[in-house]
Amino acid sequence: MTRTWILGWLLVPVLCLCLLGCSSSEEGPDGEWLKAEVSVGSENFLLLICRNALNDQGFPVGAGLDADALTIVSGWRTQLAPFRGQGMRHRAHLRCTELEGDRWAVEVRVQSQVNMDIVRPTDLTYAEWEWRPDDQTQARVLLAQVRSLLGEPLELRTGGVKAN
Repeated sequence: MTRTWILGWLLVPVLCLCLLGCSSSEEGPDGEWLKAEVSVGSENFLLLICRNALNDQGFPVGAGLDADALTIVSGWRTQLAPFRGQGMRHRAHLRCTELEGDRWAVEVRVQSQVNMDIVRPTDLTYAEWEWRPDDQTQARVLLAQVRSLLGEPLELRTGGVKAN
């Protein structure tokens, strides 16, 4: 009887921790999506261009490509550093939406995390990742890469003034 009672009380916290662990999201906080409209003949070609842009920017692409939903989620591009808070990793999300005719909307966001481990910051197995705001600069570069691979004209801005 006592053994059953003790096991029951030990299982309650374990189950609570398991439920809390299952509810935590790997997706991270909501972020801002950057958007551009492009012209392309087919959705397959657009996904190929997006995948090439991710490869060119060093994002690993694997099972995160969903041709039916027209989305790509890259793997983590990790850059470790010898000091706490300087190691970073980034993950890119791309989604494509058909507008009309051969026009498509391409949306990009790049999630960012920083390694807060103080003992072994250069060992990936000990990394303690904390979320940071989305990296808008990386997202702009990735979106510009997609547009340039499609031959879209790029807008150059210098000092807040639009240049042609």
